[in-house]
Amino acid sequence: MKTRMVFMREGRPAQALRIKTAEELEISTDHEGQLSLDLSTGQHKIAVYNDGSWVPHLVEVSTTSSLLIVDLDDPINGSPDGKGAGLQQSSEVSFLDIGRMNLGQRYVYEKVLGRGGMSLVIRAKDRLLNRSVAVKMLAEELLDNEEAQTLFMGEARKLATLSHPNLVAVHDICKIEDRVFIVIEYIKGENLERLIHALKGFRQNVGLKLMLQLVRVVAYLHDQGVIHRDLKPADALVRHE
Repeated sequence: MKTRMVFMREGRPAQALRIKTAEELEISTDHEGQLSLDLSTGQHKIAVYNDGSWVPHLVEVSTTSSLLIVDLDDPINGSPDGKGAGLQQSSEVSFLDIGRMNLGQRYVYEKVLGRGGMSLVIRAKDRLLNRSVAVKMLAEELLDNEEAQTLFMGEARKLATLSHPNLVAVHDICKIEDRVFIVIEYIKGENLERLIHALKGFRQNVGLKLMLQLVRVVAYLHDQGVIHRDLKPADALVRHE
């Protein structure tokens, strides 16, 4: 079975990452952190080239999934080679069908955008309105967590009632096969944390302009009774223009 794999590092797809299979086949991820391998159902050991050495990983392939999210920052105990290397295990996005890649009848999967502590975000095509959207869903390991499900739905319903120039808009809330996902505005840009690192900071006038926009939207959220509680540069998206 041909399995599409997306390798994530620090919450984003890992580009040009060297991967080696148990059969010593070496392949690299593309610019979206993806590659495809023929993997049968069950567990598979692969190695990822990182900082001058090959690190082993364990990939679980089920009969219901053809897209695997391999999180390189999520180690578990174990060492398949006996050399003390950390064994890591992928998380599955099991409801995405590689043949259709449909999120219901309206949204079609395009690519993985990022992964956080609680959720996974992908880009999809809205076939009805012919536009790209961002789709946010709970991480696989939280699907049976009632508290996480409640918080996720509460966030979605609250954001759907809000409107501000510096706040992403919520377009839709859907449920497929017991998984809830939020369809939000897709922003063509980069998050503020990555921009700060890439540009080594900003000129004072640019930094001030960005901070004013952040302060305005946070003030608006506070007026609506919404407290973020974990606001950081990675949560702010900056448009390309």
